[in-house]
Amino acid sequence: MRKILTKKQLIILISSVLFILIASFTSLVIVRQNNFNKIENSTELTEIEQNELNNIKQSKYKTRNEILSELPYNLKKTTLDISAESAILIDQNTGNILYEKNADEIIPPASMTKLFVMYVVDEEISANRFSYNQIIPLPEESLACNMPPDSSLMFLGEGQIVTLEELILGLSICSGNDATYALAYTISGSMEAFIERMNTTAQNLELINTHFVESSGYSELNQTTAREMATFARIYLQKHPDSLQRFHSVRSFTYPKEQNMAEGDVYQAQDWSNGFPRHITMGITQKNTNPLLGKLEGCDGIKT
Repeated sequence: MRKILTKKQLIILISSVLFILIASFTSLVIVRQNNFNKIENSTELTEIEQNELNNIKQSKYKTRNEILSELPYNLKKTTLDISAESAILIDQNTGNILYEKNADEIIPPASMTKLFVMYVVDEEISANRFSYNQIIPLPEESLACNMPPDSSLMFLGEGQIVTLEELILGLSICSGNDATYALAYTISGSMEAFIERMNTTAQNLELINTHFVESSGYSELNQTTAREMATFARIYLQKHPDSLQRFHSVRSFTYPKEQNMAEGDVYQAQDWSNGFPRHITMGITQKNTNPLLGKLEGCDGIKT
C-alpha cells in the first residue's frame, strides 16, 4: 500500500531538493572561478608552443584564414537569371560564397579598377603620408580636357583648388577618370609608377589573375576575375570600413564649387559645345554611378 506524504513531509522534501540544487550550483561557480583565476595567472605560451597551436588550428580549421570560402553546409543548387558572363555573390561578414557563375573567368574590371586606386590612397592616408584635407596640385595629365573621349569625369580644370577627399569623392561617385590620374601622380609621381604600385598590391594580396595597365579602367587590357574582385572588396572593407559611408554611399557630388576656382576664375556658366576648356568654372552635379543606391534595400555602395 502506497504511503501518502503529508503536507509537512512534502514541503521538507522539496526544500531538501532545492538545497541540493543550490549547493551544487554554488560549488560549480566556485570551481569555475578558481579555473578563471588559474587562467589569469597562467604563463604566456612560448614561441614554439604558439607555433604548434597555430599549426593545430590550421590543420583542424583549414578555411579560417581564407578570405572567401564555401558555405559550411549544402544548399540546393540555385538557378538565377544572370545575364553577365561572370558573377559571384558573397556574405561580406563571413566570406561565404552564396552564388557563383564562371567566377574564375578572366574579365576586364572596367571602372571597378578604381577600387584599387582608392585602396592604395587609403593605405597612404592610414600611414599618415597624406591627409584628406590636403590640397592636391593638378598635373596636366589629369585635366578633363585631356581625357579620352566619352570618359567619366569629375571635371578637373587647370589651377583648381581641390582636396584629396574631393578627388576621392569624384572618383567614387562620378567614376572620374581625371580623378584617377590626379591621384596616381600625387601618390607615385607618374602613371607608370602608380600602376606598378597597384600591381604590387594585387600580388601581395595573392590576386594572381589581377593585373593593370592603367588606373581608370578605360583599357580592356586590365584584367581580373569575379572571385578575385570579391576577395579584394572584402579585404578593402575590412581594412577601411569607413570608406563605405564616407565615399561609396554618397548619392551625389557637385564639382567644381566656388571655393575650387583657380585664381582669377569666376564661378559661372560656360559653353562646352566645342569641348572642355582648360579652365572649368561651371559646377556640375552628378549622381552616384551605382544605380542600385536608394533603389535596392540594403545596398550601401562599393562600385559599378
